[in-house]
Amino acid sequence: MTKQSEDKGFLEDPEIQITADEERLLDELGIFGESRRKFLGQASAAGLAAVAFQVLAEQKALAFGEVEALQPTGLLENPLKVGFKVNGAARAVEIDSRMTLLDTLRERLGLTGSKKGCDHGQCGACTVIVDGERV
Repeated sequence: MTKQSEDKGFLEDPEIQITADEERLLDELGIFGESRRKFLGQASAAGLAAVAFQVLAEQKALAFGEVEALQPTGLLENPLKVGFKVNGAARAVEIDSRMTLLDTLRERLGLTGSKKGCDHGQCGACTVIVDGERV
């Protein structure tokens, strides 16, 4: 066993020998000493990057210019042009005539505040306020 591995407290059994290649590999893997600081720094950087990506994604989702990108360009079976005000802003979309208000808000306008629950309207998760009335 080398002096360096003894200093690091790697192996307490004097009968176990490690080669210089094994010791170099352990050093590269960062098992000892300042590698903990390096690991914490890398973990912190990864966490900050994840938060930054989340913030950027939220800002892009809230951009009003992106609404048109959410609308599919494919052919609709029963197309219908609909215009209405949503949160004070006038909107016009082309939807399938069988599409529900909830699906239009979520899929065409990207407004995901209303949730789809039981998919039958019984649980109340999909309630939307229209002119002060629950719909």
